[in-house]
Amino acid sequence: MTDHPLPARICLATTELALGGAEKCLANLACGLPSENFSVRVLSLAPLPDPPKDALRKQLQDAGIPLDTLNLTSVRQLMSATRRFRDYLHKHQIDLLQTFLYHANVLGALAKKKTPNLIQVSGIRVADPSGWRQLLERWAKKRWNHTVCVSQDVATFARDRLSLAKSQLSVIPNGLNADHYNNIQSDRNTILGTTSAKRWLLTIGRLESQKGLDWLLALAPALLQQCPQHDLVLVGDGSQRSRLQQQARKTGISDRLHFLGWRPDVPQILNASDMLLLPSRWEGMPNVLLEAMASSLPVVARAVHGVEEILGTNGELQIVRDDSPSAFVERVTQLVADPDRREALGRHNHDRILAGFTLPQMVRQYDSLYHQLLRAP
Repeated sequence: MTDHPLPARICLATTELALGGAEKCLANLACGLPSENFSVRVLSLAPLPDPPKDALRKQLQDAGIPLDTLNLTSVRQLMSATRRFRDYLHKHQIDLLQTFLYHANVLGALAKKKTPNLIQVSGIRVADPSGWRQLLERWAKKRWNHTVCVSQDVATFARDRLSLAKSQLSVIPNGLNADHYNNIQSDRNTILGTTSAKRWLLTIGRLESQKGLDWLLALAPALLQQCPQHDLVLVGDGSQRSRLQQQARKTGISDRLHFLGWRPDVPQILNASDMLLLPSRWEGMPNVLLEAMASSLPVVARAVHGVEEILGTNGELQIVRDDSPSAFVERVTQLVADPDRREALGRHNHDRILAGFTLPQMVRQYDSLYHQLLRAP
């Protein structure tokens, strides 16, 4: 490597630019890195999202960040995509490529083949158990100069499953702007579009196997029987939506299960809820957990990667380590019955965000890492 003059040319590349945790992190990082140090541009492998799911696109454009796409829609485009990615890096004379998510990590390694001076920093944001993904990333790691993991749990996963050396890894947690979740005014009936006296237990996430919504719906009858004043609200969309709605109908309590689909008003929905439920099967550092904590909500979560690191000392009261439906139901009902405890946990969670998971803290850590890599001998 060489000592690159500042401002260094940086490309932040991601699989897509939807409103997920990794994508929000990318957009916030692109807008937050100091312009005197870095000239930043963003590349999406997939086509850019259309309204109303284009908030991150607008954020980047409003900040004057150049935004491009390779318009990839199929794995059959792999060869041409690699060539176009490589041409893009050459055209813009990129010094450092930060890739987010699996597809960008691997395609970035392919594109780097004939650009030996390019620094690639991969981003591992989830402890995905898929064997074929791990196989491809173990190959791709040969061309990565460094890897950022979003939690210590994910860093351990990267060392154990991807055989990455500790010296190749940095842990930089997600950060968010807590102000976006303060002083929110919201009304449950307005959000729901109908009148209901029930309070809300909330879960937010893609309707995919990873997020464990089928597991949560299986225990929903017992949970809502124990919590007669609450309904279960599910926010998100995905390939399993029809299957999950069919499962909900079979529970016999579908009138207390509300599928809101994808929503742009997540801060308002969080504000209208009593508690966040996180039934995920695997994670890395769930961004929705940070958002709930910034909203001063208590949570009940399965013991997946990153959760304990986020929650800190009060995690024992909010994490279910006995991975059984009955244990999860019991923990939720205990908190539902104790509003003072819920309020105390919510305050603690909000303080945790301010102490260790703010956007300026995240940007400073990436800034420091990039300086270190760009100036390495």
